Amino acid sequence: MKALGKSFAMKGLGPVKQILGMHIVQDQTKRVLWLSPQKYVMTILERFNMSDANPVGSIFPTNCSFNVKSCERGVTEKAEMRKVPYASAIDSLIHAMVCTRPSIAFVVGVVSQYMSNPGREC
Repeated sequence: MKALGKSFAMKGLGPVKQILGMHIVQDQTKRVLWLSPQKYVMTILERFNMSDANPVGSIFPTNCSFNVKSCERGVTEKAEMRKVPYASAIDSLIHAMVCTRPSIAFVVGVVSQYMSNPGREC
């Protein structure tokens, strides 16, 4: 920081605590640093009115079938889905996936295929 301070006007704010919505956890005795998505995920759930959603053990729902037939939407359902910020929700999931949760990559890939024509199948 001292080297950068010679070239730029700066002030120290202490150790970093958050980056791109992810909480940074540091254990200086073990010299370990990791990102915690808990606060970011809770913010996403609140933003999309899902803070009361129940957690599941499996990432991919077993009771849903994603196929071409799933894309057949009626006029009423299409009108309803225009009000749902589906693409924004997928974008938030992609951010969580890239930063800390690569385990959701498959599911995010599947549901992102329906961004142009989302429905209420599941």
